[in-house]
Amino acid sequence: MGNGKHKKPLKVICEEVAEHTNTAGKATGYHGKILRLGRKFGLHSINMFQRGQEVSKTIIDNCQFACVMMQKADDSAAEDGVPTGEI
Repeated sequence: MGNGKHKKPLKVICEEVAEHTNTAGKATGYHGKILRLGRKFGLHSINMFQRGQEVSKTIIDNCQFACVMMQKADDSAAEDGVPTGEI
């Protein structure tokens, strides 16, 4: 599994992503490889975090679907790139 030859994609669930992200820049390490190269090997990553400002922009930029929950302030929603009215 995870070699690109399985008929169904393997779901990789990453919780509390901010805990293993050093910067809001390019994702590094194994997490970065999963985000950038996972599709080639049939991997779908599901990344969960509380604040978009604290995680790599690689996640946001490569995201096909996003589920944004309640935001305490309108400026938090704007920083995630989602208009407040759409949340």
